[in-house]
Amino acid sequence: MTRLLLHTLTHQRQLQLVLESFEGCIYQAYLKRDIGEQLIWTDPHTPLKARSLTDLRERLQGLDIASLQLRQRSAYDEMVGQPPKGDNTLLIPLSLQQWEPVPARTV
Repeated sequence: MTRLLLHTLTHQRQLQLVLESFEGCIYQAYLKRDIGEQLIWTDPHTPLKARSLTDLRERLQGLDIASLQLRQRSAYDEMVGQPPKGDNTLLIPLSLQQWEPVPARTV
């Protein structure tokens, strides 16, 4: 399968994206399609990734996004030696809207 480059998505409409959270504050973006999900790449050799959700959302600005979700899978059961109990995936809807930082209040 060919790699899905970020710049090719600017012409597509109603994108459904999933941002995957990995250990170590690494986030990658995937496009949801009928056939499954496809990793988004910045160039043919580099997957789209960031160290913060804010950075990744800024890189996605300008795309016609219908839905955006954060996906996180916990490895807690594995870390404490428990048998897997099933899928523990957490999906959280996100917004691409930017907000102004709240000014610090003085006491």
